[in-house]
Amino acid sequence: MTEFTPHEDYEGPVLVALLSLGGRCESLTDWVEAVKHAMGSQLKPGDFDWLEGSGRPRWQEMARWWMAKPYRRDDLVRRVGRGKYELTEEGRKAAELAGAIQNSDM
Repeated sequence: MTEFTPHEDYEGPVLVALLSLGGRCESLTDWVEAVKHAMGSQLKPGDFDWLEGSGRPRWQEMARWWMAKPYRRDDLVRRVGRGKYELTEEGRKAAELAGAIQNSDM
């Protein structure tokens, strides 16, 4: 069985990706690329498997699912339009902490 990153491991990189975009996502395409960069070596071989239903790699679907209810934590990220999200103040703090932890692991 192919190994892939658990859903809960996406929270930090998703928040860091939003922070890297200025705390606001105006384009899901830019955000998805920022998530991939933030995930870095956390991504496992199975994360690159294409999912039949969506036609996207698993890691992209997992990141997108994190932003969807019921997974998204409204105290960290709020939806401000179709496909547009922004960090709350708590989300910004969590993103800064997650980024600091990621950088210390390198």
